[in-house]
Order: sequence, then structure tokens, then C-alpha cells
Amino acid sequence: MCGKIDDLVNSAKINQLLNKKNADEERKNCLLWVLAIIGVVASVAAIAYAVYRHVTPVIWMILTVILIMMNLTMTLMTTTKMSMFM
Repeated sequence: MCGKIDDLVNSAKINQLLNKKNADEERKNCLLWVLAIIGVVASVAAIAYAVYRHVTPVIWMILTVILIMMNLTMTLMTTTKMSMFM
């Protein structure tokens, strides 16, 4: 009779240890997911910043060219209008 009770107690302890291991693994899994999400967000932010730094000079150059062309167009329009009236 004592042997059966000891077996039950031992199996209960084993089950308790296995459940504890599963809970520890679940916590580790959750931590890994959180770290993975943080890593993905950080890499997307780094890529976006790199693209921004690379594209910004190009945008400024395009805007400068557009402004120069607008200025040239306005100058040509005003000089042609004046020459038409003279």
C-alpha cells in the first residue's frame, strides 16, 4: 500500500516538474516573440531612415531644378510680354 502512495506522490512531483518546465518554456517563447517584434520594428525604422537620408538630397535637387525652371519661365514670359508691347 505504501508503495502505491509513493508512486502516486512521485508521479505527481514529476507532473509538477513537467508543468513547471512548460511554463518556463512558454515564458521564454513569449520573450523571444517580443524581442523578434522589437527587432523587426527597429530594422524597418532603420531602413526607412536610410531611405529618407538617401532620397532627401535628390528631392532637394529636384525642387531646386523646378524652382530654377519656374524662375526662368517667368523671366522669359515677362521679357516677351514687354518686347511685344515695345
